This record gives sequence, structure tokens and C-alpha cells, in this order.
Amino acid sequence: MSASLPKLRVDLLGKLRLSAGTRATTRFETRRTALLLARLALPPLREWPREELIELLWPDEDPGVTRTRFRQTLASLRRALDEVGTSEEEVLRASRASVGLEVEQVMSDVVELESCLRRASVNPELRREALDRALELYDHHLLPGFYETWVLSERDRLEDRLRSALLSLAASLATSEPEAALAYARAAVALNPLSEVAQEQLLKLLVQIGRPADAARHWKDLERLFWKELRTQPPSSLKAALEAPVARTVTSAPLEPAQEPSAATPPALTRTLPTPLDRFVGRFAEQERLLTLLSAQGTARLVTLTGPPGVGKTRLALEVGHRLESTSTGLTVLYVSLERVASGEETLQAIYEAMGGQRAQGALLPTLIQRLQLQPQLFLLLDNAEGVAGLTELLQRLLQGVPSLRCLVTSQHTLQVPGEQEVVLEPLALGPDDAALALLLDRARQIRPNLSLTPQNTAELLALCQDLDGLPLALELAAAWLGMLSPEQTRSRLKRDQRLLVRRSSEAGARHSSLHAALEESIKRLTGAQQAILMRLAVFRGGWTLEAAEQVCEDLSPVVLMDLEALRTASLISAYTQPDGELRFKMLETVRTYAQQRQTPEGLQQAQESHLRYFCRYAEEHYALYESPKQYCYFEGIAQESENLQGALEYAQQSEPLQGARLATAFWRYWDRRGQHDLGVSLMESLLEALPAHEVALQGGVQEALGRILYSQMRYARSLNYHRQAYESYKQAGELSCAAQVQCQAAASQREAHSRPNEDMSALLADCLEGYAYLEHHGTLPQRAVASLHCGTFYTRLGNLEQARRYLEHSLALNRIIGNQRSTFVGLFLLGHAERCCGDLRAAAALEREALIMVQQIGDDFAVATVLWNLCGIYLKLNDLEEAETCVREGLTLTRQLGMRSRETVFLVGMGLVYTARDQVELAREWLRQGLQQADATDDVSELLNCANQLVRLVLKEALVEPLPHRQRLTAHLWGSLQRLEQVLQPEQSYDFDEPLENALEPIKSALGPLDFARERDRALHYDRGAALQVFLLYPENIAP
Repeated sequence: MSASLPKLRVDLLGKLRLSAGTRATTRFETRRTALLLARLALPPLREWPREELIELLWPDEDPGVTRTRFRQTLASLRRALDEVGTSEEEVLRASRASVGLEVEQVMSDVVELESCLRRASVNPELRREALDRALELYDHHLLPGFYETWVLSERDRLEDRLRSALLSLAASLATSEPEAALAYARAAVALNPLSEVAQEQLLKLLVQIGRPADAARHWKDLERLFWKELRTQPPSSLKAALEAPVARTVTSAPLEPAQEPSAATPPALTRTLPTPLDRFVGRFAEQERLLTLLSAQGTARLVTLTGPPGVGKTRLALEVGHRLESTSTGLTVLYVSLERVASGEETLQAIYEAMGGQRAQGALLPTLIQRLQLQPQLFLLLDNAEGVAGLTELLQRLLQGVPSLRCLVTSQHTLQVPGEQEVVLEPLALGPDDAALALLLDRARQIRPNLSLTPQNTAELLALCQDLDGLPLALELAAAWLGMLSPEQTRSRLKRDQRLLVRRSSEAGARHSSLHAALEESIKRLTGAQQAILMRLAVFRGGWTLEAAEQVCEDLSPVVLMDLEALRTASLISAYTQPDGELRFKMLETVRTYAQQRQTPEGLQQAQESHLRYFCRYAEEHYALYESPKQYCYFEGIAQESENLQGALEYAQQSEPLQGARLATAFWRYWDRRGQHDLGVSLMESLLEALPAHEVALQGGVQEALGRILYSQMRYARSLNYHRQAYESYKQAGELSCAAQVQCQAAASQREAHSRPNEDMSALLADCLEGYAYLEHHGTLPQRAVASLHCGTFYTRLGNLEQARRYLEHSLALNRIIGNQRSTFVGLFLLGHAERCCGDLRAAAALEREALIMVQQIGDDFAVATVLWNLCGIYLKLNDLEEAETCVREGLTLTRQLGMRSRETVFLVGMGLVYTARDQVELAREWLRQGLQQADATDDVSELLNCANQLVRLVLKEALVEPLPHRQRLTAHLWGSLQRLEQVLQPEQSYDFDEPLENALEPIKSALGPLDFARERDRALHYDRGAALQVFLLYPENIAP
């Protein structure tokens, strides 16, 4: 019987990837999770002692702390295995002492690579086939982006083994198959071009097979490489491998007498292409595109590389120039800087002098064209062309007069030459594996060689890259400060003053000496009106539309569109088309900050006032769409301009509270939908304090919005307070319909804020019905729908399903007439809840599913998470654990993507409940612990107590199944810790669980005896919050058998 195929594959060469069948993931919750998986998957596959793994992952840290972290990391790895559909029981061996992967069930590319190298060493017939496969596997280094000592050691070991095997094969093929030998030697060099052993063998091989010219060219490449990377010359051993054979080649032919250059002989050119001393980072796709366009087979004769100041146009052009010279035999790249050139005539002189000519008077163009015609292998690189007048006509005439000429030009705008090909250079990508961070680290390590990525500094370094828009010049200048400041300190100081982005040496020209200098040079070329508009546009956040720019800048220019085009042409702003076809503009944050710093206080105030006025109108126009079939337009419009609206609110908070209140009452539903409740509450409370006392109608609007957003947060006591204030404000303003609606909302808040017997609930229902009755005669359709919804919810609580259905279905019908999809969803959701309360779980699930489909169409992610959680609870009661788990996983994915940490906690608990129902106690415990930690971090009292409650129930379940004394004592102690947490946290309202926990503990109390039970419980009475939480996080280790 043949062995079964491995169930799990781990790819470690390149980006770490975990896969099983068709399911795969490259995303891990933490860096330590990825490192743990890598260590377990690297040969030899064995069980690793936990202490050894802890030391690898957290060297030099306190073992008492790191053991807890290791358990959390191991749980994270289990979730990753679960995500790709692999049961941990099949592939993971974990005991209290050790952890390992099942050898028969796991395969990795490194294991396969090692197998290929073994076959190559023991079987000469399979040697080439095995090494070819090894090269296919080794398409990237081991675990790029990880710099732990043991990772680097493994990386070097693998690289050395593969290089030795390739060089050995190359040596054996040198006589019989020289071209194949050369290919294997080059492959060995490619593993690490700075490897002296590989480079020496390649040079010897080139000489041995009779290619001394290639060896000489390779030596020149080596000189450039070693100077660029190490600031030194290649070692003497490499020179020795080359010198003797090359000398014989040079002197083997008789010398011919020198000849005088004739008119037909091209004049000798002096090499003008600068060689940068620092390493070039990233831009691989841009390099390849430029090389393709500019190659002899390419179609472009003039390529203009455009982009904003500081984006790295010059550096990329130089890199492309060097690559063209190294890959095209006989080609010379003529580099001409136009930084101090102002006209076409001066450009002619600069090119002529770069070709070896002397400064001359008179018409140079014919002479220059004649010289260029004698240089068919000449490539022209013109740098910094944006300030040159007459360059368009000059280049056109040069290209017409010299058919072989090809040009690369760097400029902030195109030159408008027929046949010109523009390549727009964008800032560097900003991810953790992208070029912006790589460049920042490379330049910082020139000053601080021991700088490495850690979990603590990675986020700050990435944020620094984000602050600087991924602009290479800004990153290089910021890197200089990392020699003396931490990443966090560097960010803080640069946010306060970007003038610190200056080169503290004289190695660069004025244009590259600071970011401000580069921007200043660009802005000087604008007209006065264009400069004023650039300053005004800096008030926008996250971009703007043409309509917004025309409204905010209407006092500065009669034709704002023309000025926007001038700014776009100068690469100071950019334009892009949205999915709906509308044009939108944006400005890099570095440019925006510079423009703001140049603003006068008066100019800034005028910009902010215009910006606020426009977005007040914008928000109110969109809010009118909320109670309509076009509700989605409200959310899309607010989402698109959320950053601008936020900025306008912050200004209004300080200077224009009336406008701010109008804006907030139109904006709050977006905060509610996105789960940004705390932000909304903070801003609205600040605005409410600043509103004049006589603006009672506006006060009522803000108070009502605060009440409703706090209700969504389940902060019912504060919600009730604001609803009562809104009721009084509306009555005072004569807004009686609004007062009646708030009366219903206040009754709902009071219902949730206090646990009341049914007779008190009936009194609140009477208040709600009073408001409903008034609105049925005087209210709008939306107001009647809201009031009917609240009445239906009251009847559900009272167990009167018939009346609940009547009011909820009435609300549903009204919202369908209005076309309000969100309120229709709420009606379906509450009808489902009513059916659930009355025990018809299948009907409840069907209604919740319908609500889920609707809210997914609306795109309300916060509501989607709420419905998924409700469905999870229904499916748990139905014991449909597969559907329950599906809902929980969807909810986890959604809340993590959106950063909704409080909602994520709910689903962490849900996963614990699913595993509890499956009797998978260890997994349930890990999920519930995660939920507890998250709830503690976000200070979510409700979910923290819920997690603790569920952990007590879990250990109670274990104690009932296996009634050992230590489990019974642990249950009593956890119960006491939960009670202590409730005393310390003092939640706003009591929490009702499915079954009172105290009743469920009776069997444990009987087994231990009342005195022993009380003694274990009361041990927790002196705990503070931290100590009580530790009991839940550390059990079962905290009580030994």
C-alpha cells in the first residue's frame, strides 16, 4: 500500500506560504506565528522542546512572560492551520514539553530542495536533473524580511550547499559542455554576487573556455559591484584569476601604428554617466519597462520620465543608463544635467561640451547633429528638463536629424514632442515587504548598522514611510535622523517641522539638498494665481472633485480647471478617474504639508471657511438621500469625502460650532455604520458644549444623534440622558414631531438601561405608544416607521408576539414604501429576534438570512457583523455547528479587515462557544482567552465579563465530566474571580446569561462541600482587575492536581 500524500505544504523560499489542497494563506496574525511555523517546517522535522522554541522566538526575555506568549503564538498557528482547512490533530504534535509537525503529513520546499541536493551528490546520472529542480525551487532566498540569527544561519547554509553543488557541476562540464558549465557558474554567482568563491570560478571558467573579452567585461562589472555594495575594490584573489590570461590575450597580436582620426572616425567620448555610491532599491517593474521601451528593439526614441519632486526620477534614470551600458555592446550613455540650464541654446552647448567639444559661439545645432550622426551607439540622458525653455523644438530637430538617436529625459511634465512616450513614476509602495521600507532601512543602516526590524519598531517605520508618501528623497533624508532618534521620535519631529528633511552634507546639488528645496524649485515656475490655488487646495484631505475645487477656490481664479491642469502638469497634484467616471484630484501629503506651512494665517482661515461651507452643503444634500431609495448614495458620498468632512468638523469645533452642528447631524449615521462611535461621540459632545443657548433646535438634533449613536454602542444610560435632553430641546423649539420620535427612542433607551419587571416595561410601552399615536397623525413616514419599530420591540420583550409582529410588519411596510433599505433591514432583523424569543428558531434564521443579504447589498459592515453574530447564536441553539462556525469565521474576517476590535471580540467568544459545543476544550479555551485579552485591551466591560463567564462554564463542564478535586477547586476559584471582576468593573447594567451560573455550580458545591467551595471562591476577593484576569489567562496551570 503506497504512502498517503502530505496534507500540508509550507513554502519558505520567498514569502512564507501555508497551503493544504486548494486553500492557502500568506497572512499570519503575528510575526512570531510565522517564525514558529518556519522553525517547525525547516529540516530536520522533529519535536522541539518548548523551552528551546521560546528561546529562539524571544531571546534574552523573561521566560515567565514568554511562556504565556508562546501559548498564544501556538494558538495563532492552530488558527492558521484551521484557516487552510487542516485539522491540527493530523499535522501538529503538541504536548506540555514539546511541539513538532508530523513528518509524514508535512512537506516544504526546503525539504524538497535538500532532497534534490542529496540526489545530486550521490547519483551522478541524476545530478543535472536534480540541480535544475533545485534552481526552480530556489527562486527566492529563505524567509526574506526575517533577520533573526537562526534564520540568517539557515539561509547561509542553504545558499552555500546549493552554490557548492552548482560550482562542482560547472567544473565537471567545463571541457565537455562549456556553455552549460557557464550557465551553472552564473547561477551560482546569482545566489550571492558578492561570493568570492563563485566569482573566482566564473572568471577562471570564462578564461578556460576561451572568452577572455567576456572575462574582462565581467571584471569591470565586478569593480562597479564591489564599490557600490562594499565601497572597496574586488579582492586580489579575483584579480589573480584574471590578470595572467588577459595579459596574454592583449599581447598576443602585433601592435599596429596609431592612426590620425579622420572626418569619418567618431571622436572619442569621455564617460559622463555618474556612478551613485549608494545601493539602488526597488523599482524593478519600472526599470524593465524603461529598458523595453529604450532597447534597440523598442519602439520609443524619446521617453520622458515624469513625477513629483523627490520621487526618484534622476536615480532611476541613472540606474537604467548603467544597465543599458552593461547589456548593449558598444553603447555609450551621454548624461547631461540641465539643472542650471534655462534655454534650448544652453542645452545645445551643454550636450556639445559633454561630447568633448569646447564652448563655442554661433549656430551649434548643425555641428552637434553631425557629431551625433558619427555616434550611432550614443544614448542621450537629459536630467531635470522641466525648467528649460525651447527644449521641445530642440529635441524634435535632434531626433529628426539623427535617426539613430534615442533619449531618456527626466522632467516633472511631458515635453509635447511628437512620438514622445511618457512614463509616470509613482512613489514607492508602502507595505511591509515593499520598497519604501527597504529604502528607509538601507539608508538608515549606513549610519546605524545594527538597526533591525522588530515588532515594536516595524509599525512606526511603516507609518514614517506613509507620512512621507513613499518619496525616495524624503525617505533618504529621514533615514539620517534614525541614527540618533527612534522611529517614533523621528515621526513626531517631522510632523512638527518638515524642514528637518535636509541633507546635512554637501554631496548633492541644491535640488536634492532638502525636500523643501525640491518643492520650492517646482513652485517657483508657477504663476501667482497657480501658487495661491495650490496653497488653497492644501485644505483638502484625501482628495477632491472638480466641483469642490471650483467652489473652494472661486475667489482666486475665473477658470480653476485651467489652473488645476497646470498643477497636474507640474506633477504637484495628480488626477484619476473614479469607478463612476467622475474625475478626482489628490495631492501628496508632503506637498500638502509644505503648502500649508507657506500659508499666511489669514489665507489658511479663508481656506478653512470655504472648505467648511462647501462640505456643510455637501453633507446636507446627501443626508436628504438617506430616507429614500437612493440611500446607498448617502453612504457612498459620505465615505468618499469622509476625510474632508472630518477635517471640516475639526475646524468647526474650534471656530464655527453652528456649521459644525449642521455637519455632524448629517454625518453621524456614517460613524454609526462604520463603528466609529467614540469618534462621533467625542466630536458631537464638543460641538454641543460650544452651541449658543438659543439654538435649541440644533441642540436637539445633536442630542438626538448622540442618543442614537450611544444606543448602538449599548451605552444605554448615557443614551437615555441625551434622548431626554433632545426631547426637551425639540419641545422648546416647537419641533413636536421630532419630540414624539425622541420620546419613543428615550423609552427604548430606558428599557435597555434598567432591568425592570413587566409592569414597569408596560409603563415605558405606554410612553412609546403615546409618541407613536402623535406621529401617526402628524409625523412623516420615516418618523412613523421608527416609532412603530420601537413599539414592536417592546411587545417582543413582553412576549406578546402577535402585537410585536403587527407593529414590526407595519414598520417594515412603511420602510419599503420609503425605499429605506437600512430601516427595512432593521425590521427584518427585529422580526427574526421576535421569532427567536418565541422559540421558532428556523423562522428566526430565515428572517436573519434575508436581513443579512439586504445589509450586504447596502454595504453596512457593522450591521453585517451584528447579523452574523445573531445567526451564530441561532445555529448554536439548533446545534448546527457547521453553520455557526461559518458565521463566526465570516464575522472574524470582516471585523479584522475593518479594524473593528470590539466586534472582533464577540466573534472570538463565538469561536470558543463553537469549540465548547464540540467538546474541543483546549481550542475553546484558547479562543476564549483571546477574547478576554482583546476585551481587556479595548476596555469592553460587557464582553470581558462574557468571556470570563464562558471560561467558568468551560472549566465547569470539564469538572462535571471528570470530577477530580483539583478541577472542582479551580471551578470555585474561577467563579470567585468572575464575581470579583464584576465588583471591580461595576458595569452599567447587569448581564443575563442563558442559565444563571450560580445554579449550574450546585454540583461542584455539593462535591467539595460548602466550606471548601467558599474558601476557594473567597481567595479571589482581594484581587484587583489584573490579578483576576491572570487567573483566567493562566488556568489550568494555576492549580496543580
